[in-house]
Amino acid sequence: MFPHSLGFFPLFEYSISLISGTLASPDQSYQDIRATKDGLYMYPYFNYNYGQSAVTVRLNYRIYNLDIEKTYDSKSATFASAPTDGSSIGAKFLDGSTSNAVQDDSTLGFSLDTSKKTIAVHMITQQSLNSCGFNYVYHNSGYPPSYLMCDLPEQKFKKYFAGYNIPYRDRYTSSAIYNLTAYTIANGDYIAFHGVQSVVRGDFCFVILKDPLDIAE
Repeated sequence: MFPHSLGFFPLFEYSISLISGTLASPDQSYQDIRATKDGLYMYPYFNYNYGQSAVTVRLNYRIYNLDIEKTYDSKSATFASAPTDGSSIGAKFLDGSTSNAVQDDSTLGFSLDTSKKTIAVHMITQQSLNSCGFNYVYHNSGYPPSYLMCDLPEQKFKKYFAGYNIPYRDRYTSSAIYNLTAYTIANGDYIAFHGVQSVVRGDFCFVILKDPLDIAE
């Protein structure tokens, strides 16, 4: 368990890299990192080869101070003509967790880094999607916005085969940020999702950002 002690289900993201051993899955998706109100938990994926060798991995994660169960609306979606980039001027403090030097441009290893861009949130909304057609998430920002999304808390592992030794299988956990597999369109009022090979179904948190989407011309 990796504690965060926020007292709510936070928005978060992570990446996993292999240090030693052999992967059970070629795409490294054999681990599932889930959040509770007090920390992040690693749930290994299970298969029938119980004799597989152990592996050592490195987990990098970023937790946002944002409650995915709380609705928010900024009422205003003003933004500059272009998204504000990071700046070379600012305050940076090393936290000792990495071997970074203070001049490094990494997002890891700093307890404070004001040179990085701050994410501006337009809206946080929770919505259930369950339709064979388009599922609409309304935002009214006036332009197609960038957004982040994750699953709301659920008892994901409760339905798994009882023979699997899954710790805390009844616990409510939420997912990391991910991209929903769906045909997606957006305009100044809504983002719409349509299933590709199956129905889009689930309970989601959508974090609508004030930055517009970068659309190639």
